[in-house]
Amino acid sequence: MGSILDRLLQDPAGERDESAILPNPARINSGARRVLAIQPAGTLTISAMLRYSFAFFIALLAAGPLRAEPATPEELVRNAVEGVIGTIKSDPSAKGGDVNRIAHLVEQKFLPYTDFLETTKIAVGAPWASATAEQQKAVFEQFQSLIVHTYALELTQIIDQNVKFQYAPAARAGAGTDMIVKTRIQTSNDDDEIDYRLARTASGWKIYDINILGAWLSGLYRNQFSGRLAQGGMDGLIKALREHNNAQNP
Repeated sequence: MGSILDRLLQDPAGERDESAILPNPARINSGARRVLAIQPAGTLTISAMLRYSFAFFIALLAAGPLRAEPATPEELVRNAVEGVIGTIKSDPSAKGGDVNRIAHLVEQKFLPYTDFLETTKIAVGAPWASATAEQQKAVFEQFQSLIVHTYALELTQIIDQNVKFQYAPAARAGAGTDMIVKTRIQTSNDDDEIDYRLARTASGWKIYDINILGAWLSGLYRNQFSGRLAQGGMDGLIKALREHNNAQNP
C-alpha cells in the first residue's frame, strides 16, 4: 500500500471550488445530519451512515481489472455499481458474510478506482494545508479505513438482495472539469437517487464524492470533523478516528 499512498499524497494539479460540493443545510434532514457524528468520547456514530450511504461505497468500488484506457464517467460508475455485487458473490468467504474478507477485497481490488485522498482533503478543510506530512498520512489512512470497514459491514446486508440500477448521462459540474453521474438504486427496501461526483486525474476518472438527500458526503464529514479539529486539532481528529477503527476492528 505504500506506493499507492505515496502517489496519492502528491499534490493534485489545480484547485476545485469546494463551495460547489458542500451540502445545502436547508436540504439535509435530521437523519443525514447524524451521519458519522463524532461524539465527545472520541467515537464515531456510523449507524445512520449504513442507512443512507451504502450506495456510495458500491459506486466507489470498481470491479474487474484495471483498464488500459481511462473509462468515461458513465462507464466507471456502471462498472463499479454493477461489478461490486458480483465480485463479492463470487468469493465464498465474502458471500458468507465475512466482513474482514470483504474489506480485504475492497483494499486489494477496488481502492485504485477511488480518490479517498481528495475526499479527506475536503472533509478536513483548511487545517489540511497546515498539517504535517505525517498528520496528513495518518488522517488519510484512518479515514480510508473507516470508510472501507463501514461499507464492508453494509455490503454483508445486501449480498442476497436483488439490486437494480438506472443511470443518467454524465453532466458537467458547474464551470469546473468534474462530472456528475446521476443514478437510481432500487432494492427490496429502498429506492434512492444518488449523484456521483468524479474528477479526471492522470490515471483516469475517479469517484470521490456522492450526493445523498441533497448533501455531498464530503461536506457532511467536514461538518463533523470541524468540531473535533476545533477541540484537539489534527492530532485530536486522528485520535478519534483511530479509536473508532480500533473498536470496530479489535
